[in-house]
Amino acid sequence: MKITPEIGTIILNLRETRKWGTQRIANHLLRMKIKLFAMTMWRVLKKHQIKTIVKRCKKSDYIRYSKEIPG
Repeated sequence: MKITPEIGTIILNLRETRKWGTQRIANHLLRMKIKLFAMTMWRVLKKHQIKTIVKRCKKSDYIRYSKEIPG
């Protein structure tokens, strides 16, 4: 399916406003009766030079168990 300019603007708006990834945008468009694959979303975003979203995990603050005599 060819991407129309209207669908392209919908994809770009969802990425810009909600910070969604390609799969989530594809699922949202499917609810709107527009069936597109995540790879198609990626190609549209790549064409407009939009970088991927990188989610970084926060290092948890855990206390390591240590005793002089184990157990």
